[in-house]
Amino acid sequence: MMKQGKAFKDGGKFSRVFSVRMHWYIWRLKSKNWQVRQAAAEALGRIGSKEAVPHLIEALKDEDWNVRFKAAEALGEIGSKEAAPHLIEALKDENLNVRKAAAEALGEIGSK
Repeated sequence: MMKQGKAFKDGGKFSRVFSVRMHWYIWRLKSKNWQVRQAAAEALGRIGSKEAVPHLIEALKDEDWNVRFKAAEALGEIGSKEAAPHLIEALKDENLNVRKAAAEALGEIGSK
């Protein structure tokens, strides 16, 4: 089974397809529709590229808690230590689900 994000390391056509898809999801993080932003954050976590990290960090500040929740989960899936200070800040989020996702993401980052 291919590990998430491995497509980017392998190069070739498969990598280009994932790169285009990833950039499309990054662009969708700016949608006016919270459900589109939420789905984009979730997809970026599944893709697993560290290139998405700055955009997901920005999504931790989204006005909708559903988007912040999925951004925190995605950052945990990607496992970038760069996200840790922002996830620590998300532990203070007004929404319990976001706080839980941030705590779990920090645990995942710490275990990598």
